[in-house]
Amino acid sequence: MNTAQRLATIIDLITSKGSISIKELEETFHVSHMTIYRDLVRLEREGILRRVKGGAILSKSTTAELTFTLREQRNKEKKFLIGNKAAELVEDGTAIAVDASTTALQFIRNLKRRKFSNLIVITTGIKAALELVGEHGIQVILCGGLVRDVSLSVVGKLASLALKEFHCVKAFISGEGLTFKNGLTASNMLEVESKQALIESSSESILLLDSSKFGMVSFITIAPVEAFSTVITDSGIPEDFKKGIIDRKIQLIIAERSNF
Repeated sequence: MNTAQRLATIIDLITSKGSISIKELEETFHVSHMTIYRDLVRLEREGILRRVKGGAILSKSTTAELTFTLREQRNKEKKFLIGNKAAELVEDGTAIAVDASTTALQFIRNLKRRKFSNLIVITTGIKAALELVGEHGIQVILCGGLVRDVSLSVVGKLASLALKEFHCVKAFISGEGLTFKNGLTASNMLEVESKQALIESSSESILLLDSSKFGMVSFITIAPVEAFSTVITDSGIPEDFKKGIIDRKIQLIIAERSNF
């Protein structure tokens, strides 16, 4: 297990339990006290937890974000499956908009497995753009603006103004939580503004969301559930959300390993 995977597992443990001891982490990962100490210091710096004597407790901050590398490791297989199904919805000869989420990055990686002759991808994600550099038949446009190192994204007024000039067929969007009351939510206002601009630039919006995000609420609403024509998730989606999406006449696609 590498450092990023260990940090992601620590996040999962402390999120589910609320607190955790250094001794428990040492026994779980079979690493030294100093290694765990460095992990906790790093996660505290990210605003995810607060160190206390003998361990750590979950941070109460509602705006704490995981760095891109850490978030990329969480539910990675589910995100890959979702990205694979989403890639099937892309037609050659069109322009699509893609956000800077880690789920969208898996979508981009699956997109590379297909053959295109004339596909335009407009994105606010730096890693997404880099993935597509040099790909035959794919033209990538990275919006200008303020670079956020936490999310490796381009945000701000300049990015939003640029996005208003584009007219895409489909937007592929993710978020940090979804409820029917609050819609799709995220924790950073600049990220939300960029995601909203991507949605507004497109004729149709597709939500890419792993099952752990259903029922979660973050700081700011990106868009109501009804703003999306399609929701792509994994088989862990709660039944009440499955029913609610279908009742709202939104296409629901369940991505499973047997699908490919």
